[in-house]
Order: sequence, then C-alpha cells, then structure tokens
Amino acid sequence: MAKKKLPIISKGLKESENWKGRLVVFHPEESEIAKKAKISKPGEYGLR
Repeated sequence: MAKKKLPIISKGLKESENWKGRLVVFHPEESEIAKKAKISKPGEYGLR
C-alpha cells in the first residue's frame, strides 16, 4: 500500500510521500502543538 501524500511540517508544508509519522489537527487555534509547528489550518500533516 502506497503512502498518502501529506504536507511535511519541516519542509514548509510541501507535500511528500516520505514521512515517518502523522499529526492530525482539528482545531489549530486551540492546539499548542499546531502553534509550535505554525499550522493554521485543520488537516493531516506528515512528520519526518
């Protein structure tokens, strides 16, 4: 099964299939992790 393309946090949110973990954000305005990762939109993000 191929990996889903996700925006990669460490690469300025460019999409890639090369990620090791996922971060799912529902309410970025309430999330400390989303604030630290500079995520402003809900969604699924890849971690390297």
